[in-house]
Amino acid sequence: SNILKQRNIGPGGLGFDKLLLLHNSAIAACDAMDGVKDDVISAPGQCGFDPATLQCKEGQIGQCLSKNEVAAARRIYAGVVDKDGKVLYPGTGPGSEPLWAVDASPQFRIGINYYRYVVMKDPDWDPASFNADTDFPRAVKATGSALMAMDPDLGPFIAHGGKLITYHGTFDGLISYRNTVNYYESVARKLGKDKVSRHVRFYLMPGMSHCSGGEGAYQVDWLTALEDWDKTGQAPGALHAAHPAVTMGPPGAPPMPGKAFTRPACPYPEAASYKGSGDDTDAANFVCTRP
Repeated sequence: SNILKQRNIGPGGLGFDKLLLLHNSAIAACDAMDGVKDDVISAPGQCGFDPATLQCKEGQIGQCLSKNEVAAARRIYAGVVDKDGKVLYPGTGPGSEPLWAVDASPQFRIGINYYRYVVMKDPDWDPASFNADTDFPRAVKATGSALMAMDPDLGPFIAHGGKLITYHGTFDGLISYRNTVNYYESVARKLGKDKVSRHVRFYLMPGMSHCSGGEGAYQVDWLTALEDWDKTGQAPGALHAAHPAVTMGPPGAPPMPGKAFTRPACPYPEAASYKGSGDDTDAANFVCTRP
């Protein structure tokens, strides 16, 4: 809903034509932090990209941001924040910018319709009127756990012998990977790190878009990893991840040719880092380390 407020309307909006500029600039600022330039930000939490670096200088037009566009981009990166500065829902990270347009598109109205018909029960509700301090608590009250889906108590699942592998792409511009990090860490606090390490694995996937695709290595055989864990009792570590030579875009979009490469998919909180020598398209030349 915070993103919906920033749709391309009025002087406070962020034009769709500026999203690719933000995306490319964020990657240029933080791509090489893992030791190799591959259009992937391996540790987005360490990326200090500020859209203010793109603010137009006097007389400059085109590939730059107005003061209002800088402010809008900062709000989106920040997420839903109340008047006291508390983050109610974290924003999507650097590299996620192209998918921001989807939230403002008439073809994707989940957020708007959720508030109109489930929370407000008013088909004429205007998303531009959204107020984090009053409307977010109203949504929680109206739908409770159905909205939050953040209950960390996986105790019954674990007691039943359950094994869970979950993952999230850091270039996901629809659902914030940071909130999945928050959830995993809340599970660890609730159940204890030892128990979680034996039953839950979480993988941050650098450069993966929403569920799949993107500039990163996003093809992983999650099912086999889960089956092997169940059979052997040995929790998975780094997994083999691949980026194909041809990437499928959104539905209806043409395939995008690119460069094939592999990376280790690292269990959180580790991230892949280049060893400093060898073929930088080969996962063998990367190691999982804590950023």
